[in-house]
Amino acid sequence: MVMDVYSRVIDEDRSLNAKKLDEEFYGSLTESSKESNEKESPDNSSFFKNLMEFMSDETNRQQLQAMLSLANN
Repeated sequence: MVMDVYSRVIDEDRSLNAKKLDEEFYGSLTESSKESNEKESPDNSSFFKNLMEFMSDETNRQQLQAMLSLANN
């Protein structure tokens, strides 16, 4: 009888705590992913701009090809 009463209390607390943890943890993940998606757009354009400038130099292109071939071996 005692176990029946107290086991329900513990289960209720555990399920409440699990629900709170899920809301706080996954809520912060969705907020941070929204913020990172908003921040990525300008960074992506500057990244590609820098990459195109870098790749326009023939020496840089050759060095990058050499590094990639070493990485693949």
